[in-house]
Amino acid sequence: MKRLYFYENLRFKAGKILSLYSKESQCFLCGKGIFSVGKNAFLGGLCVSCTGLLTRTATLVFSEKGRCLKCGRPLVSKHEICSECGKNLYFSYLDRAFPLFPYQGWGRNFMTSWKLSGERNLVFFPAEILGIIIKMFFPCYTIVPVPPRKGKIRSTGWDQIDDLCRILERVYGVENCPALRRTNYLQQKKLDRLHRINGLKGKIEVSVTGKKKIGNGSKVLLVDDVMTTGSTLETCAEVLKGLGAGRVEAVVLFYD
Repeated sequence: MKRLYFYENLRFKAGKILSLYSKESQCFLCGKGIFSVGKNAFLGGLCVSCTGLLTRTATLVFSEKGRCLKCGRPLVSKHEICSECGKNLYFSYLDRAFPLFPYQGWGRNFMTSWKLSGERNLVFFPAEILGIIIKMFFPCYTIVPVPPRKGKIRSTGWDQIDDLCRILERVYGVENCPALRRTNYLQQKKLDRLHRINGLKGKIEVSVTGKKKIGNGSKVLLVDDVMTTGSTLETCAEVLKGLGAGRVEAVVLFYD
């Protein structure tokens, strides 16, 4: 717990950058008004109190029982593997996923504002959470962002995971290794798992950076925002394992 409190102080490193995005808003969790300065400082759409609460909740994911040892979702039985992962062997290449929060309620509202409405300042909340988690639980891992579909940054000007990993590197000192790139334009959200997997076959490739930094036996941590079927994570893990990675895990902000 001392380590957690120590890492919580890292939030103040984001203060100077955060001031550039200052505005009055409401906390996504408790609904209280929050501002850029003062005891309820604006921090990625959540007040300081709720951010601290969710940070502590997120760290418990890595120690609590009752989660599937493959997909990381809460279990409804006493088995260590959920029925879906056990029956369908969804993750053959991905060693384990750690989804932090359910994609509902405040989480869905948060993602709608951040990803769809383009409120890029909201990146500071997930950056703080992941900055703490990575330093606590994955200090020797190479951090690899899940790549956006081809053409997304060109058409929208930005990608939320790209923003997140850049903040992790600049503010929290977590090295960002963009080891993968996607070669298809297809959006995955309207497809079922089988079509997602088939649609991604051969569509995620290793980048020049990946060839230089992912060596034999490397430990890799994938970073993404929402896990629905896990097919994108699985395909990324397959490519990384083919490059020589020894273990591939994933931290995802929300699970559907």
